[in-house]
Amino acid sequence: MQSCSSTCIPKKRSRRKLKVKKSVRLLKSLPPVKHPRFKTFPPSLDPSPQSTPPKHSSQVTQEKSLLIAIKNFRLPTRFPQRFATFGSYRNEKGEEIPLLHRDQVAKILEGLDRDIQPVLRRFKVFYSALSEGHPQWSKAAFTNRISLNFDENIRAFAHHIQLRVRQKVAPNDTSLFYNRSTLLAVLFHELAHIRHMNHGEEFSMLLRDIYRYAYKKGVFKSGQPHQLPSCRAWENLLFTCAGSMSDARLLDLRATSTAN
Repeated sequence: MQSCSSTCIPKKRSRRKLKVKKSVRLLKSLPPVKHPRFKTFPPSLDPSPQSTPPKHSSQVTQEKSLLIAIKNFRLPTRFPQRFATFGSYRNEKGEEIPLLHRDQVAKILEGLDRDIQPVLRRFKVFYSALSEGHPQWSKAAFTNRISLNFDENIRAFAHHIQLRVRQKVAPNDTSLFYNRSTLLAVLFHELAHIRHMNHGEEFSMLLRDIYRYAYKKGVFKSGQPHQLPSCRAWENLLFTCAGSMSDARLLDLRATSTAN
């Protein structure tokens, strides 16, 4: 049986709970606002002033309260908590082997979470926990989407991201842990999925903007190889050029990839 436990104690739990409760109370006290931005969370990215109507004061307050509630939401106990790591895996013979260096994995996840905060604030995409993905999973990462059910007029979701740090071939070999650029690339992909669940044009534009901003802020640095390249050629090019790509070029690459 594979075990998963947290390697760090959640901090300021009572303060987080207080912020969530206060935000939810404020949301319920406000009049319902019928607006496209609240049909699904999060709101659209940087809407143009020409296409977006002026915000009502209660609308601004509602959006701010919703973001606070999402950001401070604490996952139920059935989900792995922040920076949790797996305790074992099974080899070819079916034998259960302990996973070593769990503290190191937790530190890698904690460092990614700390460094990526400017990106989260810039694009208003938040997750409630980042933990380890099991090394034997086929996917590089997996995101759980949890409905918060604040109100029938407001659909809001919290997200829990599980990121693979170890390689399948030798999970306990620290020299084979995925490099930082690879982990960030997978994490950027999952962040874009918080906003857009498919791989359409809006997803690719947002992913490009995330790469570009992360590179500008020094969060993402080009030069390291992508150890988990995407099946989409345009996404691999975004990794290589750190998001330095025009809309026309990106759309053209998408069209070429689809044609092939």
